[in-house]
Amino acid sequence: MTTYTSGERSIAVIGAGLAGSEAAWQAAQRGVHVTLYEMRPHRMTPAHQTDRMAELVCSNSLGSNLPDRALGLLKNELRQLDSLIIACADRTAVPAGGALAVGRDAFSHAVTEAIAGHPNITVRREEITNLSPFLIREGGRGVGSTIIATGPLTSPALAQAIRQLAGQDYLYFFDAMAPIVTADSIDNQSTNLPIYQSTNLPIYQSTNPPISQFTNLLIYHPPNPPATTSTVP
Repeated sequence: MTTYTSGERSIAVIGAGLAGSEAAWQAAQRGVHVTLYEMRPHRMTPAHQTDRMAELVCSNSLGSNLPDRALGLLKNELRQLDSLIIACADRTAVPAGGALAVGRDAFSHAVTEAIAGHPNITVRREEITNLSPFLIREGGRGVGSTIIATGPLTSPALAQAIRQLAGQDYLYFFDAMAPIVTADSIDNQSTNLPIYQSTNLPIYQSTNPPISQFTNLLIYHPPNPPATTSTVP
């Protein structure tokens, strides 16, 4: 956890998505005054539909909510740390098996209301195109720390400013998503009927020996395989 000195009691957060909203909330809860900048609705992105904070533009699922999974464990830790995002997700959750999924509108409304109602957060609806005013210069107090949390939908002007500040020609965004397999793409002759675990989600088991052998090799393959490892057609 960051410790703020008496000389730095204010920070700026650029971007009111999931990360920016959480950062603003955590700092404000610790007595730091936060100025949160969000360019919407004055400048929209190709994906956003509203001016609300933490608007989900892709999946409405935040991943596993099971305590024995990495994402579920992380969510429990965030709950203990007074996470705004997880608190709002819990209040607006919709059925999703073992995952934590939310109603999009209800979730973004909840986050926006919490941010707007916090006495230590000032929301400014404007696009940031120049980072110079936010830089802390030697011998000067500047505006305190600045968090840039604009994500992959950063406006072109701000993206250029970040490139110049970082001394990079390109910026990269890495994302990951779980593979989705549609039921009608499964060869039912090579699988058993779906079985169900506590999550009530179907799990297919292969009855095709070569596929089963291949799966076992992937899961249980020893670090140093013997020279006579059988091949899988």
